[in-house]
Amino acid sequence: MSENKTSRVLSEFEQNCVEAHAAYAATGSQAKAAAILNVPRHTLTNRLLKYFLRDLGQTTPGGVLPGHEIASRTQQFDKDGNLVNQSIKTARAKSDESFEALEGHRVKGESALIDASGNVLQKWVKTVEGERSDEIIAQAAKRAAETYAGPAAPISMDPYAKQNVDPKLLNLHLLPDLHIGLHSSALNAQMDWDLGRAVTTYRTLFRLLIERSPAAKTGVILGGGDLLHADDPMRATRGSGNRLDVAEPYDVVLAEAENLLVSHVEMALQKYENVVVRILKGNHDPDSAVAIAHYLAAWFRNEERVTIDLDPSLFWYFEHGVTMLGATHGHETKIKAMPGVMAADRAEMWGRTKVRYAHGFHIHHNSAGGGEEGGASWETHEAPTPRDEWHQGNPYRSRRSLPLITYHHDHGEVGRTRENLV
Repeated sequence: MSENKTSRVLSEFEQNCVEAHAAYAATGSQAKAAAILNVPRHTLTNRLLKYFLRDLGQTTPGGVLPGHEIASRTQQFDKDGNLVNQSIKTARAKSDESFEALEGHRVKGESALIDASGNVLQKWVKTVEGERSDEIIAQAAKRAAETYAGPAAPISMDPYAKQNVDPKLLNLHLLPDLHIGLHSSALNAQMDWDLGRAVTTYRTLFRLLIERSPAAKTGVILGGGDLLHADDPMRATRGSGNRLDVAEPYDVVLAEAENLLVSHVEMALQKYENVVVRILKGNHDPDSAVAIAHYLAAWFRNEERVTIDLDPSLFWYFEHGVTMLGATHGHETKIKAMPGVMAADRAEMWGRTKVRYAHGFHIHHNSAGGGEEGGASWETHEAPTPRDEWHQGNPYRSRRSLPLITYHHDHGEVGRTRENLV
């Protein structure tokens, strides 16, 4: 080093920049240099830029101060092209390396401390666990397809059920707020509850209802929303951001839920000539509800006796003789408003029918017998889900059950069947 040059101690980041320049000079390729240093391509590019901005190839006494970088450079040359004078303007260096979130996290927001000139002095990056992506949904669907050992051929109806079927009856199987994936402990919630116990319980309840229900021609499986406890790996509700107790990975929970619904439809096919399925969106699963519906439509695409309603709206409507049925989860539209919504959305269906019923969920309990408003009755339904830690600490209490309602083509509602969890 010449006498008019003195060295200064480089920061760790600046040393990385010098190494990046050396690797680039040796290979002549940013991609190769990044591979040698085992860093992402964009990280190497950023370090090369900082190498030149901070003039790290020169360490003159009047050079760039630590924490600063070159803003502009003015140079003077003699007639032979030799550098005779130069001036350098510097400014406080901007953030060094671009931020890279940890694996399995995504950036939620940023906060910054700036000086009077608008320069960033310090920055904080907030991340949250999980990332919503189509790839995760696809992985979950693939997992469900690989893990469910279902029949390849269409399912035959049970001979006894077929012989005794009443063509004018319809059985409405309600699946209210199953919250599959919810995890709780008896230490701080109602009971020990996990994915395996939930799936086993719900499959058993549905089978018992199928066995006890009247011999109807049509069976409707209506998911009332919140079929899943969490909609994605973020494990929080979309609207309020409430944290949710989920122990298993999202793709595992989604696959189990899809398999559970497949088994429900297969049991229904042994009981009914026609099976209709609709999965409503809830505040806990607005995306997964749509994914599950399309999964079922693909699974039963060759089954002529199954109809999967793929309407992605928050409302469901169905006509059976003199009866009009309507439903919504209840997190956006309150159940008392449903008669007006039904009349407005399906005016012709409303006009053709004589008795009308609206079903709501969301609040996890019966609405004291419901009510009647403007030509339609309404009610909310209990959920079979146990209380988690949050509900245990609040005054919310209700029975746990899975209901089935029977409607007659000419008379409206004619019966109810219920499986209670005690």
